[in-house]
Amino acid sequence: HTATHILHWALRKVFGAHVKQAGSLVEDDRLRFDFTHFEAMDTKQIKKVEDLVNEKILQALPVKAFTTTIDYAKEIQAIAFFNEKYGEFVRVVEAGDFSKELCGGTHVTNTAFINLFKINSEGSVGANLRRIEAFTGGRLFKRFREEEEIVKGASEVLKVAPAGLGKKIAGLNKDMVKLKKELSKAKKGGSAEQIEEIAASSKKINGFNVLTYRLDDSDIETLREYADILRNKLGNSAIMLASKKDNKALVLAAVSKEAVNKGFDAGAWLKEILPIIKGGGGGKANLAQAGGKEPEQIPKALDKALEFADNWASTRA
Repeated sequence: HTATHILHWALRKVFGAHVKQAGSLVEDDRLRFDFTHFEAMDTKQIKKVEDLVNEKILQALPVKAFTTTIDYAKEIQAIAFFNEKYGEFVRVVEAGDFSKELCGGTHVTNTAFINLFKINSEGSVGANLRRIEAFTGGRLFKRFREEEEIVKGASEVLKVAPAGLGKKIAGLNKDMVKLKKELSKAKKGGSAEQIEEIAASSKKINGFNVLTYRLDDSDIETLREYADILRNKLGNSAIMLASKKDNKALVLAAVSKEAVNKGFDAGAWLKEILPIIKGGGGGKANLAQAGGKEPEQIPKALDKALEFADNWASTRA
């Protein structure tokens, strides 16, 4: 409870007198503190508040409570909120010479008994209302021990001292980005022959090319790239590509401008197969995409798509 008073003081010192307590939850080693403020705290501000609170804790300042008149409490500028009505006599809790608040709660007799203070989270709980959740004492020590084990485990896996983890992870991330670019380049470089192979599997009806094809492990962006290339290559066409990725079905339908002008709609085409893969999606007449829960039904879905396009082409192309 004493930690909330010190936190309140620190917040007002960092942000100003507009900060007012708007609620709290106090336990032996954790607290929740709601306060009025108009924006989120950034990392520097959180550290500043933590430093101010811990500074007062480490100074081992006395905490005392005394009963006095409401007039004297106002005279010494004791803080009182919640629009409460007070009688002639009130209880004031004073920490060192920096914090005075009207309070009827239980407090330590010295700030040192709080041990340490660390903000665990800060976020919004309403308009111009923020919430801080923090740890103190034993709970904080337990958290430090848990995080120490995490750091130790990461150090062992990456074979680097804890102090070098940041640099090591940054390097690995840079390598991963580089590898992704190289892989993407390799895929594009090796796709020319594959494009020819895929295009050769299209079916031509009355000058209209219908193509359905499966490219497993491809994400929707890759399917879109393939579809653009194939649509340009095949001309008057309707193309549906599907992929099983992360145990889901991904489907993309692309239709040429000429086919759209004749009434073929990618979105309507896609809707024909959605019940089969138990999916959802949509798009425009020239391009539509969907995701489904049953990738094992992709072959059936593509057969249905080919049947629909064949029927359309036979009667209208």
